[in-house]
Amino acid sequence: MRIKEFNPEEVLEKAELLFWQQGYEKTSIQNLVDTMGISRRSMYDTFGDKHKLFLLSLNMYYEQTSQEIANKLDESSNLGSNIKLIFDTYIHHSSKKPVGCLLVNSATELSIVDPEAYQKIKFYFRLENDALLALLERFSDDLLPNTNLVDVAKTLQNSLIGIRVLAKVNPQVEQLDSIVDHTIKALPWKDNEL
Repeated sequence: MRIKEFNPEEVLEKAELLFWQQGYEKTSIQNLVDTMGISRRSMYDTFGDKHKLFLLSLNMYYEQTSQEIANKLDESSNLGSNIKLIFDTYIHHSSKKPVGCLLVNSATELSIVDPEAYQKIKFYFRLENDALLALLERFSDDLLPNTNLVDVAKTLQNSLIGIRVLAKVNPQVEQLDSIVDHTIKALPWKDNEL
């Protein structure tokens, strides 16, 4: 048995960044093998075809982003700052990463034409909504009594998706930060302050 001369996780991350930057359709097999630094045969043997590689890239992106957010939330102690940290994950990130969000980019590019990608993205968005709802439930004492947390979670997720689109088309950090601040202030705070 031949031993792989590359780290599959490292080359998958290179594919993830390429799909994130260029989108699915504009990324060719040749782009992928050039970027990943492996042969076509190695790519097919390890990851399958372009579509399977893309779905694996979506998985990696979701896992990495979720872990990054989870690590940040452990450092915070109130609802407002936790929400800000979630939004900041998509606004303030390493310059080595493309702007925007691979999930949102893929949703707008593929959800109508790729049922498998659509189902995967829909699943990840549901997990994201569940995480926002869990955060709201954890800090529900900060909000007005009888606040419909399900609706607030959906509204926050809608804003979070919107910020990811804006981060791609108009990545002016000060404007994005201002939108996030207003979004947080608009929540039904018990004491009307953060």
